[in-house]
Amino acid sequence: METWAVEEFTYLAPDRCVDTTEAQRKSWVDAYWLKSDPTYRYGAGAESFHDFVARAQAFFDRVEEHPAGSIAVFSHGQYLNAVAWLLERKPQVLDVQAMADWRTYEIENHIRNGGGYSLSRRAGDIVWPLNIEQI
Repeated sequence: METWAVEEFTYLAPDRCVDTTEAQRKSWVDAYWLKSDPTYRYGAGAESFHDFVARAQAFFDRVEEHPAGSIAVFSHGQYLNAVAWLLERKPQVLDVQAMADWRTYEIENHIRNGGGYSLSRRAGDIVWPLNIEQI
């Protein structure tokens, strides 16, 4: 068992969110997505959209370097959707439009608790073919 950096996207400052409800955070969430700046960090401990996507891209490098033939990854829906979005949409630039596209993708492809994706790639494939199966 290994621990990888496959945690949720923390785009709001964690200290500010302590003891708040989803309803109380809604205006902060809306403001973050309205700003739509891929390099913006919403306070201490928050990561930018750019940082988040870089973590998702690093996942592919980690899998490729790993000696195991099969790997099970348990994570959060936003992270899993970032991986799926990278495979499906193949963004070339992380700009305002890419950020908006991911947000739409994440909402439209919401992963239920306990759900996820099955990804596969044959040995020798140079790129990850889009073979995403929601489970």
